[in-house]
Amino acid sequence: MSPMQEKVTEIAEQITRNAGFLLIEVSLRGDDSEHIIEIYVDSLKGISVDECAYLSREITSVIEKTSLITSKYRLDISSPGIERSLKFLEQYPKHLHRKFELELIEPLFAEDAPDIAGTVISVTGKLLKLEGGILIFSLNNKEININFNNIKTARVLISF
Repeated sequence: MSPMQEKVTEIAEQITRNAGFLLIEVSLRGDDSEHIIEIYVDSLKGISVDECAYLSREITSVIEKTSLITSKYRLDISSPGIERSLKFLEQYPKHLHRKFELELIEPLFAEDAPDIAGTVISVTGKLLKLEGGILIFSLNNKEININFNNIKTARVLISF
C-alpha cells in the first residue's frame, strides 16, 4: 500500500468510525495527474446516498485541509453492494435468514475426512443466527456452526 493510500485509509477509517459506519475497503487508482479514490462503507442498517454524501464532504475536507492530494482527484463513496463478499463479522447481522454461498477453509467436518483438512470447499446455506464469532447456518437441513475465521468468502445470494 502506498503512503498516500495508507493516509487516505487512516482518514476514512477515523471519519467512518466516528459517524457510526464500518470502513470496508479503500482503493486508490490513477496517476499523479488524476487519482480515483473509491471508499466502500457499510453499517448494520446499510448506508443511504445522503450518508455517503456526508462522508464524502468530511473526507474531502480533511484531504483538502492537509493537502494530501495536490493533483486532480475523484472521491467515490458507496456501499459494497450485494455482489461483493462480506469481509467483517459486523456485516452479517443484517443478513440473517438470507441464503449465502460460502467458501470454507478447514471445514468443520474435516475430522470426518482428514484428507480434506486445509482445503477450500464451497457450500450454500441460510444464516440462522450469530453467537459471537460463530455463525450458525442451515446446510442441507442441518444446523452447522461455522467459525468466522474459517470463512474464505461469503456472498449473499439474491432471491426473487
